[in-house]
Amino acid sequence: MHAMNHLAPHAIGKIEEDNIFKVGGKARQAKEQFGAENVVDGSIGILLDDQGQLALMSAVDTATNQLKREEYAPYAPIGGLPNFNEDVVSYLFGDHPTPKRAIATAGATGAVYQTVWNLLSVGDAFITHDYYWSPYRAIARNALRKLATFPTFTSEGGFNVAGALDEVRRSLAIQERALLIINVPCHNPTGMNLTAQEAQALRDGLVDLAKAEPNKPITLLIDGAYWEFEDAQKNKKLLDTFVGLPENLLFCVAYSISKSLTRYGFRVGSLIVSSDNRVIVDELIGTLTSSIRATWSNSPRIGQAVFSKIYRSPELSEQLLKEQQAFAKLCNQRGASFVAQADAAGLPHTPYQNGFFTILPTTEPQRIADKLAADERIFLVPMKKGIRIAFCALPTHQIDGLAKRIAAYF
Repeated sequence: MHAMNHLAPHAIGKIEEDNIFKVGGKARQAKEQFGAENVVDGSIGILLDDQGQLALMSAVDTATNQLKREEYAPYAPIGGLPNFNEDVVSYLFGDHPTPKRAIATAGATGAVYQTVWNLLSVGDAFITHDYYWSPYRAIARNALRKLATFPTFTSEGGFNVAGALDEVRRSLAIQERALLIINVPCHNPTGMNLTAQEAQALRDGLVDLAKAEPNKPITLLIDGAYWEFEDAQKNKKLLDTFVGLPENLLFCVAYSISKSLTRYGFRVGSLIVSSDNRVIVDELIGTLTSSIRATWSNSPRIGQAVFSKIYRSPELSEQLLKEQQAFAKLCNQRGASFVAQADAAGLPHTPYQNGFFTILPTTEPQRIADKLAADERIFLVPMKKGIRIAFCALPTHQIDGLAKRIAAYF
């Protein structure tokens, strides 16, 4: 006899264990049983230092301790603290000429969700690369939208601009609007970035599509959750590419406090909306504010206050920048070392520039990941098209020889 099902039809079948946290749980058990030094835990996307502790920035502690109670205890305004919204725009874009506004969100995830919910109709699809952060799929389902993908890489290993543009063209034909989400820099899960040429080609292609279909809205959202792990000049060049866009081509950026301040529990991010037409920007921010009120009501205040406290203090800004650069170097050197050793060992991997992760492509991700865990106590996350390894969580001394050990199972 079946139990009564109280779920509405659209909510049935949603239960899906998060693979990343599942593997992390198994790694924790193995550490308790065999000792942490005998376990390689490349599962969780949190930056750890070489002692296996959370890599936390002391500038953030200083700023947090300087806050008065009234700066963090009350509700924040629904759209975020005005200082925070101004500071995020100024920090990311500098003197970038296009009108733009930011709104505080519940992490960069909240920024992605609000974009999907408000810029697409029910049943529409948003577009991303076929190597993608798995919660995109859950966001699509929860928002009653769909996910359309294109092959991330060309046969030469570059970013597949033509594939992205083809999907945008298809979206415009089918649903008369398009939302393209590109997760750069330091793409989760491959570690790729766009070259300046690829970013320009993407911009030019989107402009051509927008001009050809002037009544159909197109949105490009850069999901920049790992912003500080790439070179600041490259990031500036990326943003500077997307200026002078037609009115029906909207440029947005999702930003995360979790990675930039190593405060994952603050759950604060930002969505920045940019258009030459200020009326469009203001209408979007107003709509997003109402939408946030109807989902999580308002975003946590403390992360916003800490960000502005640091941004508006030359001393704390300088200290934070040094710490961010040191942590980026630590993580990216682990990645570069692993990739070089993988090449020497004949272990396949996706093109890696910088960041927390890369993918080891295989048609048998679950089987190989299970064998690595059982035989070698190496815990990596099986995904649709391969196995994800998180350099961010691996102490440097565990990187040496790791690719060779893994290659034996491929």
